[in-house]
Order: sequence, then C-alpha cells, then structure tokens
Amino acid sequence: MKRGFSLIEVLAAGSIFAVGLTAIFTAFGNGTHQLEHQRHTTHGIHLTEAKLEEILLWSNADGELLAGTTFGPQWFGSNGFASPAGANCPTAKTGTPPIDPACRYRVTWSSSPGGISKIRVVTVTTTWSERGRPASVTFSTQRN
Repeated sequence: MKRGFSLIEVLAAGSIFAVGLTAIFTAFGNGTHQLEHQRHTTHGIHLTEAKLEEILLWSNADGELLAGTTFGPQWFGSNGFASPAGANCPTAKTGTPPIDPACRYRVTWSSSPGGISKIRVVTVTTTWSERGRPASVTFSTQRN
C-alpha cells in the first residue's frame, strides 16, 4: 500500500505557505517605504539645518533678516544640491514640491520679532512630497 498526502493536507499546506509568503512580501514592502521615508526626512533635516546655519552667519543689516518677512523658496534636488531649475520648479496648488527629482525639496525661511528687543526668531521650513502627500521639517532659532 502506497502512503501519500491527501488532497486536504496538500491544500492546508499550500494555504499556510501562501499566508507566509504574503506576510514576507508585505513586511518587505513596508520596510522599503520606511527606508524611503527616512531618506527623505534625513535630507530635509540636513537642508533645513544648512539654511539655518547660513542665516546665522548673515549680517544683522541683511534685508532677509527684517522681522515679519518670509523668503524663498529655494529648491533642492533629490541629491541635496541646489536645483539647476531654480525658479522654474513648479509648485502644486497645495504648496508642496512636485515629485520631479530636480525640484524635490522646497526651503523657505522667515524672520519674526522675538520677545526681547532686537531679538528675531528665524524659522526655516523644508517641504517635500512623499507618496503623494506633503511632508516637512521646521527648525527655529533666535538671534540678535
């Protein structure tokens, strides 16, 4: 008498195998999206910090430090370098950058009066589009 697997056993094993493969592929896809999110966030943080450091080196007489003003945008590509397209980077109606790699990150900055005389609060915001939704990083500091 030959011993083998019944149809029910084969179907049960196949179902378990399929569920396992689905879980693995789902985990892989989620991991890929998380890595992409972390990459964009890291670039956004670096660009925001760089602009904030640049502003801290400006002279107090610089026009872009007048309290109550907003400046930018300055565009950066997905590689983190200033976009060669510059002012030609289109902006979606939502104000977020397009997915175009040459215009991936949009950096704006503003200066507002601080609570103490001659102190200004400088705020830098970097915005980008991630999976069709806006994402951003904002840093602020005070300077005299």
